[in-house]
Amino acid sequence: MEVRRENLYDYSARYYESAVGRFTSVDPLAEKYYNISPYTYVANNPLKYVNPTGKELEDPIVWFLPSEKNAKSMPPKHIEYKRGDNRFYVFGHGTPTSIYNKGTRLGNPKSINEALSKESPAWKKAMEKGEPVTLYLYTCNSATEGDFVSGSGENVHIRKGTNNPIAKQISKEYPNVIVVGFDGQYVYEVESGETTGVLNENEDGGIVIYKNGKEIAKIPYPENFTKVEKEKIEEERKKKKEKSK
Repeated sequence: MEVRRENLYDYSARYYESAVGRFTSVDPLAEKYYNISPYTYVANNPLKYVNPTGKELEDPIVWFLPSEKNAKSMPPKHIEYKRGDNRFYVFGHGTPTSIYNKGTRLGNPKSINEALSKESPAWKKAMEKGEPVTLYLYTCNSATEGDFVSGSGENVHIRKGTNNPIAKQISKEYPNVIVVGFDGQYVYEVESGETTGVLNENEDGGIVIYKNGKEIAKIPYPENFTKVEKEKIEEERKKKKEKSK
């Protein structure tokens, strides 16, 4: 609620002054986040967060290895994370039938739920109450049918295998959860910090949405260049790095 002529907005926990992008009173959670100024809004990162109550931030769940410091292992900059909306974003590596939590393979819905509950109190609370939840799996091939098998030293993808994708499995195991996954490789543009598409061998990658173990929608989101072009670009980048050494 806006206070007339004052540019002040009532955010429940405190007032926000829109003219300067600051709260006018100390953060009630200042003691918990002592390294951040108690007057800042969303930790001075409005491109990444929104905060409708002026209270605690809801971070994305990042399951990349701690040693992975490059831009590809960081959550996209264009996604807004809002506390209390029961939307949870997981970022990490994956296959059609598993997700990796900092190197540990999670190959079934139960183990993924347990890991999420340890990582996010909000997830645990929502699941215990059976509240409607949306889970976004920003992991490669989380909505791809089949699996990978090893052959001739390379990973070969069996497009029409017998395995259900992990996103579908989770939605079947937990009816209160709508799961959003990727049919293909989740492509992240380092320079812009944004998702650019989904790449698979059929060039028909997309975002798949599941509920109760069934696909309810697929949004086409193909990568804007073919696999051959992608490999060519990667090769050119490698050559530039070698020359700069």
